[in-house]
Amino acid sequence: MEQICDKNKCSGCCACMNACPKNCISMEYDEYGVQLPVVDKDKCVDCGLCARVCPVNTTPKLNDPKKAIAAWHLDDEIRKKSASGGVAAAFYETTLEAGGVCYGTVFDEDLKLVIKKAENMEQIKAFKGSKYVQAYVGYTFKDVKKELERDKSVTYIGTPCQIAGLKSYLKKDYDKLVTVDLICHGVPSIKYLQDHVKDIEAKINKKADDISFRGEYSFELTLYENKEVIFRKYRFLDNYFTGFLNGLFYRNNCYSCPYARQQRVSDITIGDFWGLGQEVPCNYSMSKGISVILPNTEKGLEFVKKASDKLFMKERPLTEAVNGNDQLRHPSEKHANYRQFMDMYPNYGFEKSATECTKKDIAEFKKEERKKNVRRVLSKGKRICKKIIGRQ
Repeated sequence: MEQICDKNKCSGCCACMNACPKNCISMEYDEYGVQLPVVDKDKCVDCGLCARVCPVNTTPKLNDPKKAIAAWHLDDEIRKKSASGGVAAAFYETTLEAGGVCYGTVFDEDLKLVIKKAENMEQIKAFKGSKYVQAYVGYTFKDVKKELERDKSVTYIGTPCQIAGLKSYLKKDYDKLVTVDLICHGVPSIKYLQDHVKDIEAKINKKADDISFRGEYSFELTLYENKEVIFRKYRFLDNYFTGFLNGLFYRNNCYSCPYARQQRVSDITIGDFWGLGQEVPCNYSMSKGISVILPNTEKGLEFVKKASDKLFMKERPLTEAVNGNDQLRHPSEKHANYRQFMDMYPNYGFEKSATECTKKDIAEFKKEERKKNVRRVLSKGKRICKKIIGRQ
């Protein structure tokens, strides 16, 4: 097999690697730090199975959401530690209580993001939190199939392209499989994040063993060592976070993602409920995190009902969810410096390339913050003057 699919459209979902009967496909980094499938030609028997399961070469079935629901976990502690409103945690808990298994993302000891299986409540704790980088699927599709053949209930949460890869690999639907996709902006290579963390570690002379991207009330890159914060920087002051948010270095396929639309590939779609209250007034505060749930199939709708004892849920207009989230309408756009970053990276590495390509964005953010501070000072001054005048 010369080429499984167009490499510019490859999402790195690993469906081909899972399907290969000769185990002759591996995921390797190219000169841009992007993982792509590589075929060992000495082992390959040209069966073509890899190309047939590749979602780039097939047309996955998409479904319109049946409704939109604003939701959050009823346990305040879980909600606080989760991405959005903690809906994923409720889904994991519901699956485990039914004797099933879950698949979610976790950073390993090398700060590589991988998809792993959880079989108990302790293991799902590591799944919490947003992780703005691509997760390595590995051979979890094979493992999912084994669990389903054992008649286990399975919940698999991943990006839309990973869900498409799983469904294409399985070739059929399973009653006990619930697929959940995340509303995804795009995914950078894990090498970029690892390189960035190594640069920070060298500057602070400490070794990170965990990472997070969202604080209790804000987005910030935080590194930990033995659960202690060793580095923290606000999103628009950090070159990795700025590059991620502005679409500087996603995989090439992310900019033409066929799943960034209202019609979804999974049973359920979840994410932040951006746009909440813009069409129908509500008094919910986004500060603590509110999730949107989009059940896309009858199976998905039934599963949401099973998890309802763990969630506050309120139905909202579907258009409110769609209009409030760009990735439910179209893929992310390339940053103006995308080509510059890709040209620089093979020669200069991540840190120098990202610093050069985000310096204007960061400078503009600082300028806007200075303006805001001036406005706040002036506003405070006016309030003080009014109080003084009022006393005279």
